[in-house]
This record gives sequence, C-alpha cells and structure tokens, in this order.
Amino acid sequence: MTKAYRILAHTVLALVVLQGALIALGMFGVGAYLEANGSATEESSSPAIDAGFGGHALGGYYVIPAVGLALVIVGHLLRTKLAINWAWSVFALIGVQIVLAEVAHAASPWVGALHGINAFALMTVAFLASRKGVAPDGAEPSVT
Repeated sequence: MTKAYRILAHTVLALVVLQGALIALGMFGVGAYLEANGSATEESSSPAIDAGFGGHALGGYYVIPAVGLALVIVGHLLRTKLAINWAWSVFALIGVQIVLAEVAHAASPWVGALHGINAFALMTVAFLASRKGVAPDGAEPSVT
C-alpha cells in the first residue's frame, strides 16, 4: 500500500508538470495564431490552442482531483497520521488550484499568477507526501 501511496503522490507531481506543458502549448498556439491572422477572438482555434487549453482544463478539473482523492483514500487505508495529513494537504492544494482558476476566469486574470504559484506549492507538497507520508521500504508504519 505504501508503494501505491508513493506512486499516486508522484503521479500528482507529474500531472502538474504536464499541466504546465499544456498551458504553454495553448499560449504558444495563441501566439502563432496571432502571428498568422493578426487578431484573435474567443472563437479562434487551432490544434495547439485546443489541445493545450482543453487538456489543461481536463487535467485540472477531473484527472488531478481524481488522483488526489485516490491518494487520500490510500492514505486512510495506510492508517498513519503522516500519510493521511500529507494526502489531505495535497488534496487541499488541488482544491485551492481549482478555486484560483475559477476566480481568475470570473473576476481577475491577475489571480492567474497565484494559480501558477500554487502549482509549484502543489508539486512540492506532492513530492514531500511521497517521501514523508509513508515509512521507508521495509520499515513498519506506525498504526494510529
């Protein structure tokens, strides 16, 4: 079960890195579209724009929260305070990430900067969860 916990924590980290790549793809797609067409609207589209923004939304609203929830469940199955607390910390930052995205879209694009900063916090906490949330291989975890 500790291996599953580590894999899930590393998966969150890897997915957040992928999120950065996808949003970069979308933004560079917008740049290329503007260079080719001179202007853009909300309906402007290209394969790079669609894949980048669509993939970023899909990952951020569905895939990463699902993996985060799985991490919480596995943390509870491990029955250690560290595993549970680190898993909930990861899941909480995923929730903050979604709220920041919604606020950035609805109220102020400047909040998008906090969305980016929180992504780094989420990666860090996911990494720490993989290291500190479970006992080293072969060690007996403390049952709470």
